[in-house]
Amino acid sequence: MTLRLAWRANVQRDATSTLSSIGSNSTVGCSSISARQMTSTSRTVIEIDPTGDVLLTLNNPGAPFAVWDLGDGNRDSEGSPQLDEENELTRDESEAAGRKRKAMSTDQLLERQSKRERTSSTPEQTDCQPLEPPRAPARVYRVSSRHLINASAIFRSQLTGPSAASLLCEHGNYHLSTTDWDADAFSMLLNMFHLRYRQIPKRLELEMFAKMAVLVDHYNCWEAFDLIVPIWVRASRKTSWADADYGRNTMLWMIISWVFKLPEEFRKATAAAIRYNQEANVRDMKLGIPEVILGTELVLL
Repeated sequence: MTLRLAWRANVQRDATSTLSSIGSNSTVGCSSISARQMTSTSRTVIEIDPTGDVLLTLNNPGAPFAVWDLGDGNRDSEGSPQLDEENELTRDESEAAGRKRKAMSTDQLLERQSKRERTSSTPEQTDCQPLEPPRAPARVYRVSSRHLINASAIFRSQLTGPSAASLLCEHGNYHLSTTDWDADAFSMLLNMFHLRYRQIPKRLELEMFAKMAVLVDHYNCWEAFDLIVPIWVRASRKTSWADADYGRNTMLWMIISWVFKLPEEFRKATAAAIRYNQEANVRDMKLGIPEVILGTELVLL
């Protein structure tokens, strides 16, 4: 009898503890569910602010930046025998391919097209353009809407404008997205917004400095970088300004000096572009250099 009562007491205690655990789990709320769902999609959330109310997704991080294509300029386009010869060969090859296609029957053309579609997954068997490299996985940041609003006019308009309600999900988090930024530069931008100064390097390579300039100009957040930019400039002056010539580094310095208002570097960059550029146009490389600057340089060329 004593053993039966003890067994019944243990069963009741286990049942009570199970019910209490179920009750506590049911009060977790949607935030825990969304966090588990985010983990299940293999997108690890980068916690810039663990208590933040914004999930900011960076799609296609690491897209090509400031590409200086040697084929874009007009420096060798006139009076170049080598270029004329290459163009002549290209025309001959194109005409030969056209004659070959005309000689083929309709059935042969259809069979060739079908075979090309079947083998399109193998780059070595296609005569099309090279396949684009796979995109890097998206990055998701948890950040604070208050810090974004205070630091950036662009984020302020998104989070306080008429469309802000459409960005708020049922779990109480805002969902924002952007694309094509460098992941390290974008992380640095968010860390600056949240005053996490120990996460900010005191020295930047010229490439990263230019990426930060483009980001700061895009998000209209110059004031947030007033204290760190002079430190970056002092370090970059010693290592980055290699020579006075027109090239990619010159244009990177041009956007840096324009965004952060550096008169000495701006004068050097524009002087080099004016003096040494032999092309018909000044290459912007999609950096966002204002047309008024590029137009002034063209007038002085």
